[in-house]
Amino acid sequence: MISKAEMLRNLKDIIVSDEYAIPLYLGHLLQTLPWYGLPADLERTAKDVLDKIRIETESSRLGTERIYLAIQETRNEEF
Repeated sequence: MISKAEMLRNLKDIIVSDEYAIPLYLGHLLQTLPWYGLPADLERTAKDVLDKIRIETESSRLGTERIYLAIQETRNEEF
């Protein structure tokens, strides 16, 4: 079992990571991608993949925020 407070802390860490760390890292990858000298089609594919990761990360963060709020509102003290 895990306490409500510990669960909320863990979810908050995930939210912060999804909100700040991952976009920062993806931005760095996008900025440095031209340095690798990839053919244009491979660079475009890499950019498309990074964009999909960005979209999925945003979706995941929103889902995690909904879970966080639901747990915050519950009366359960352990899960």
